[in-house]
Amino acid sequence: MHESRVARGIGLALIGSALLFNPLFIGLVFSIDDRVHLPATLIFIGAAELFFLGGGIFFLTRGRRLGGRTAYFTLVLLLVIPAGVELGLQLFRLAQHLVWPPAPDRRMGISTYRDKPWAGELFRETHELTFSYDQYLGWRTREYHGRWITVEKDGLRKTTGASAGGPQVARRLFLFGGSSMWGAYVRDEWTIASLLQKKAREAGLSICVSNYAEQGYTFTQGVLRLLLLIREGKIPDVVIFYDGFNDVVTAETTGKPGQNSLTAQFEELVEMRRLGIFKQTGRTIQTLITQNCMLYKCAERLAGFRGTERGESRTPHQFSVDSLSGGILREYLQTYALLDSLSRTYHISFACVLQPDLYTKIRRSTEEETVDDRVRDDQLRSLFETSYAAIRGAHLAHWFDLSSVFDAYPETVYSDLCHVSEEANGIIADTLIPIVRGAVPPAALEQEAH
Repeated sequence: MHESRVARGIGLALIGSALLFNPLFIGLVFSIDDRVHLPATLIFIGAAELFFLGGGIFFLTRGRRLGGRTAYFTLVLLLVIPAGVELGLQLFRLAQHLVWPPAPDRRMGISTYRDKPWAGELFRETHELTFSYDQYLGWRTREYHGRWITVEKDGLRKTTGASAGGPQVARRLFLFGGSSMWGAYVRDEWTIASLLQKKAREAGLSICVSNYAEQGYTFTQGVLRLLLLIREGKIPDVVIFYDGFNDVVTAETTGKPGQNSLTAQFEELVEMRRLGIFKQTGRTIQTLITQNCMLYKCAERLAGFRGTERGESRTPHQFSVDSLSGGILREYLQTYALLDSLSRTYHISFACVLQPDLYTKIRRSTEEETVDDRVRDDQLRSLFETSYAAIRGAHLAHWFDLSSVFDAYPETVYSDLCHVSEEANGIIADTLIPIVRGAVPPAALEQEAH
């Protein structure tokens, strides 16, 4: 009788665990907004629930045939099964990495990087970059010194040849933008900033280029960075803002315009401080499972999961294209007005450039059709087209449209929705030279001529 009670107790405990291990209870206790969102998490929880439920039914129906020790041994064996499967999958993954080391980046297979002897090291350095918190702007790239990527102490990407001519002679040109202007996936000498510095010197323009772009920054973040530089006494003669992509994609990701790409994470950190220990613990456990558990990764595959290059889930918000694009335009115009006011107050010449993206390229190569899953996202494409058209229709005074700059190049230019090859950066730099020449004050040009 005692032995059957042991088995029955184990069975009831497992069934109780199955009842507690459900999305509603877990979301209420551990999730910040009391809900479980990701399909992979629902599958993972559901599988665990069925496992506990099946084990509980087994012990309840077979309890009379199990002795006390046998029941405990069976329970241990039952719990060892998923642990053994997880261990086997981890060992298999380790063996795979030892036998077939993964490429540093999926872009290694694209023709613009394939067979380039420096590509592997470039992407390795790219993934070694880290970021620090910035009080007003959110984040900034930490100092880094690699063979192909150099980030100085002040967080600026190195611009080769920028000191040529000396600061007394050269006009100070500050560049702002996101990762495309910063120089993601290209070597120091092939960033837009470095190429612009070189081509300006060849064109007889005495300018000293500083690259104040940062990965993930929007137009608003760039103008705020300029404002902070002015506060520090670093006042440029000319500024160029190369934006558009991040303003649209962050609005789509966050569900509202005027946000930065880490808005959700910052809001979550603030919310976490307000919540209790259970939800803080739950968030930590969730991060450990989603990033490291192979059984969870199997659930992701079952859910048809497609992640970002850093393995983070992307959950687009439902939105109205017209409403969201209208908000993007409003934010853009308000930021432009602030920039215009700063330029008048501090006598800074400025130009705003609408950057190209894969959606705006008329003739895409076969390779470009598959470089990014979002190429086939019709709603996102419509948002880009509508937003760009709205900004274009504002007819701003110091504004230039480079969105169609690659229409004459049917070959592969893009490695994802917005990042382009080193050679394509050269095309952009060539296009920017007339803009720089037009933005340099006439008096400065006359002084250079003498």
